[in-house]
Amino acid sequence: MPLVSNPVDLDTLEHSVWLLWEEWLRGYFDGQPHTVSHRTRSCPAAFLSFQQSSLQVPLDGLGIHMVWIAPSRQQVRWDAIPGTQGRRVSTSVRWTFLVRARLEAQPGEQAALLAMEGASLLHWLLRSPLATASLAQKGITHVRPEFPVLISEVMGGFALRQMGCGATLDYWI
Repeated sequence: MPLVSNPVDLDTLEHSVWLLWEEWLRGYFDGQPHTVSHRTRSCPAAFLSFQQSSLQVPLDGLGIHMVWIAPSRQQVRWDAIPGTQGRRVSTSVRWTFLVRARLEAQPGEQAALLAMEGASLLHWLLRSPLATASLAQKGITHVRPEFPVLISEVMGGFALRQMGCGATLDYWI
């Protein structure tokens, strides 16, 4: 799935990364079936939120909230840019995905199942080089998701799973 957002950029680093993730997530969590690696899976529609923004309230369905954890290390190297000389930066970063579900019409077990399926689908997509190729082309490379962890089966009407994810941001300065 090609992305139209601009690549990762030093001048708008955080904003450019969020735009890419939002476009990528919306491309898959749109309520339509998607084929990746010769396998078609049904993808539920999801409400998305990032950093300090909140999910739609009241949430009725699947919600994916993504939080950026500070970059851990940065490597700067000289690489040739056609017609000039520039530096390419590779920054190791980590994010946390919180996958929540709440169903007004079917509370309890169905919400827990939706959160589990949503987190499993996200993990499957992030582990697929074909699914993440469009992110890599824009500078989010070497995506390394962890297995989703159960936080709450149903607490306050929500089911919640958490998944850490590492990656490398590659951009020019």
